[in-house]
Parts: sequence; structure tokens; C-alpha cells
Amino acid sequence: MGLGIAYAMGAFDSRGRIAAEDVCAHTPDRGKVAGTLESALPQAASYSFRERWSPGKDMDFRSSCSVRGDGDILLMLTAEPNTVSTWSDWQEYAVEPEDRRGLSRFTAGKHAVANTGVAALAVPCSLYAGMKGVPLYLTVVAQAGKPLEVPDGEARSVLVRLATDYARQAHKDARCTLPSRLPEG
Repeated sequence: MGLGIAYAMGAFDSRGRIAAEDVCAHTPDRGKVAGTLESALPQAASYSFRERWSPGKDMDFRSSCSVRGDGDILLMLTAEPNTVSTWSDWQEYAVEPEDRRGLSRFTAGKHAVANTGVAALAVPCSLYAGMKGVPLYLTVVAQAGKPLEVPDGEARSVLVRLATDYARQAHKDARCTLPSRLPEG
């Protein structure tokens, strides 16, 4: 009977492994990210990654990496360019309405907010050729599809770290010319 209860509570469920080579190619320090994801993502028998990358310049750049576990989206990392009229408008663009509760600022890029389910930041990139003198920003988001399996305070930190590292790589990949204003990493 004890084994039946242990089985029902998941004691014998296998957890999928995440290796560095599994992680999307345009994600920085793939070994470190693999370890972070393996310890923070919800348990799944297997994990898969899907990358979309468009190395264009200015408004044509796009980078995303999604992580699935047992068919569910567990995490999305995205980087895409945009112009910013107001920071309030940017936040509405960057963070879905249902994910805005409990957002607080953190220091990275020009503007950055996070909670236990999402971290979003605007990173200066270049002056937009299509609109003279208007700065172009990369909006970078780390979005948990399901709650991370770490304490809430740690969940926010994990998402901030993933978003900031992804922003650093996107800034380089997009060939940005303005300083990123990201902390050293």
C-alpha cells in the first residue's frame, strides 16, 4: 500500500534532462541556462526547444526560444524591436494584461519590470532609420507558461536573469549600436 501511495504522489515519475546542446542556439551560456531550466521548470518526462531567429537589422530582427515539457509551453524567451512612445505604453505592449499583477522594476536596459511569471526589459539598440532620431529598443521578455517550481522570490530572480542574459545576446545579434545599459554578466 505504501508503494501505491508513493506512486500516486509521483515519487517514481522520471524527470526529463536538459543538456546544453538542447537549448536554443542563440541563447547565451547554454550550459548555465540548461542547469537553471532543469532546476526551475515544472517537472516533465521530456523537454523540447524551438528556436525562431531572423537576423535582420532594425525592425527586421527577431529572436525567440520556447521550451515545452510534455507538450505544454513552459517558458518563452523573445526579443523583438520596437519604438517607445511612453513607458506605460511599452509595458502594455511587453506584458500581457493577465501577467501585470505584482510587477516591480529592476535595473537593466532603459526600462525593466518583473514578477514571478514574467520579466520584460527594453534595451536601447539603435537610431531607427525609418524615423530620424527615434531610438529603437529591443523588447526582451522571459515568460513562464506555467509557474516555476521554485519559491516566488527565486522565480522572479530566475526570470530576470534569463531575460537579462537573453537581452545581452540579442543586443549583440541585432548588431545594436547604442549602449545596452545592461548590468555586466
